[in-house]
Amino acid sequence: MGGLRFSVLIVLFISMWTNGLLAQNAFSLGIQPLKIPNMPQLHSFAAAQYQGKWYLFGGRRDGLHRRQPFRAFDSAHANRYIYCVDPESQTVDSLSIQNLNPSLQSQLASTNMLFHQEDNLLYLVGGYGLPCRKDISLFSPPSRFTDPEAHRTFPYLTKVDLAKLSSEFAKQTEPNSRKNQIKKKQLPLATLLSAFEQWTDPQFALTGGAMFNQIDYYPHKQPVITFYLVGGHRFDGLYNPMGPQNGPGFEQEYHHGVRRFQLTNVTVKSHKKRKSRKKSTQTKEIVIWHSPLIDSQFRRRDVNVMESLHHRLAQVGSGSADQILIDGDNIAASPFPPVQKDLLVFSGVFQERANIPYTNLLEINADSSTIKPINRFNQLLNQYHSAHTSLYSYKVDAQFFLFFGGIAQYFFNDSGLLTQDPDVPVVSTVSLIERTAANEYSEYALPIHLPKGVGAGTEFIPANTVPRMEGTDVIDLESLQGDSQLFGYLVGGFSTTAPNVFFDNDADESKAESHAYAVYWKRNSEFRDPAQKLALKEAKVVTQGNNGQIHFQAFTNTENGKVYFMIHMEQEGPCTLTLRDESNKTILRHEFPGGLPKGESVFALPLYDPNRAKTYQVVLEAGGVVLQEQLIINP
Repeated sequence: MGGLRFSVLIVLFISMWTNGLLAQNAFSLGIQPLKIPNMPQLHSFAAAQYQGKWYLFGGRRDGLHRRQPFRAFDSAHANRYIYCVDPESQTVDSLSIQNLNPSLQSQLASTNMLFHQEDNLLYLVGGYGLPCRKDISLFSPPSRFTDPEAHRTFPYLTKVDLAKLSSEFAKQTEPNSRKNQIKKKQLPLATLLSAFEQWTDPQFALTGGAMFNQIDYYPHKQPVITFYLVGGHRFDGLYNPMGPQNGPGFEQEYHHGVRRFQLTNVTVKSHKKRKSRKKSTQTKEIVIWHSPLIDSQFRRRDVNVMESLHHRLAQVGSGSADQILIDGDNIAASPFPPVQKDLLVFSGVFQERANIPYTNLLEINADSSTIKPINRFNQLLNQYHSAHTSLYSYKVDAQFFLFFGGIAQYFFNDSGLLTQDPDVPVVSTVSLIERTAANEYSEYALPIHLPKGVGAGTEFIPANTVPRMEGTDVIDLESLQGDSQLFGYLVGGFSTTAPNVFFDNDADESKAESHAYAVYWKRNSEFRDPAQKLALKEAKVVTQGNNGQIHFQAFTNTENGKVYFMIHMEQEGPCTLTLRDESNKTILRHEFPGGLPKGESVFALPLYDPNRAKTYQVVLEAGGVVLQEQLIINP
């Protein structure tokens, strides 16, 4: 079954003219469908790219998960194949996982694994799904989920050798000279298993987070490569939106930060034979855990995380502008600063007091082993995990983070109004967050809507030809050549019949899509230097309330019929709330006696109607700052 197809190129124009702050430059993005026969219907999978081919693991073959525990994440729609897709030859091949070890079968059929690719190696962590019945270790105490029908978050780290796996795919077929056909071959299990290596540890039991590696300088004198498991949670049992104590019940634990580990080779000695005293020396990789980075405000899953690049600068002498290179404990004069890689954590879900996304960003710094919030900026668009990538300009030390669709509390409606829906609908927004050298952040909705089914559950797979900053997945903006270059691909995802189908129970409300789209960078002929700063033309700027001085979110309590407003003030001061209905009639204007304190305040209004959706215009005024949004309250 094919996904949505377009016969024309969809072009996204990004041209720069924002408030006079950014230099002139322009480029565009083209999104073009790929017609690949037999493309699997898949979303929420792990992906890798090796020698131009895509390798897809796990994920789901149905749509957005259902609300009923007996239908949510059912095993019938788990993906039990490893797919190899060649976008150039437009071919798809597959390997069944049914003959692999039980623990591999459990993990490779799971959804929302954490994953990271390093050259020809792909690392898979955790994932949620129904265990293989032969995976006996998962049904043992102390877990109370000993029922073989109970879903788990798997405690596994799996290393996949993509070079070996690619070879096994190549061995699958051989020419049949008599019939001029392709004949399938049954692979020896031992040969296939050689592509996998697996470790078991309860700390790997995570789903919905992100995985990276970092070069840590502190506290080590020599750089040490460390894996970071960012956010996510452990969920054991059947999903139930009514909570853990209802129905079959479940256990859930969010991880408040980052787990860090290394894979280290150690020497082991063993006897070749029981009757022989001769010993053989072998090496094996073991997992060494480092102290985690914990932050009480870090409670996020279904989260987007990207590498954030900065110039690593220091000053030489008083008033000197000379730049120096900092490399561990070694400092050497250099006309060009090196690049420091941090991790930037975007939005994600859920806040502890309400089932709505976070809006603030967090920066994870490897050198100082810290998690710091990004002050005075709120990400309002593309808040759940979605396809994403970023571009970095070394000359101006600016980075541009791109998000393709997904699920979010905020979007721009057809009239161009920023709209907030507490039910957090599926959106087709393409957005860009810009970070300048001065660490100033801005957010834009780009003038394009994605094809149906692209965004939520979709992965961005970089092209093997796109230039990237060394040791990162970040696209090197200044090295893009010619007038057009392939960025990568938008692969998989699920479509919905309406923005808020999660609250329905129809059978056809959502489905996985079998499509892929190529994403192209196109140079604007007017400006030829890609190192110039970028600005946005025809894009909608997301109002940040005078750079984040005021911000609000809403959520609904259907039991008491009230809508709760969470207002965040950067500084204490007077505040006025005005509500207007759909006819623009003022239904409420309230000045808070004594103003509102710095930080977050919560209050409730009886605005919920169980019989119909209502739309309100919300205006907040505080210290000369005016914030206006449209608010939709669904029944």
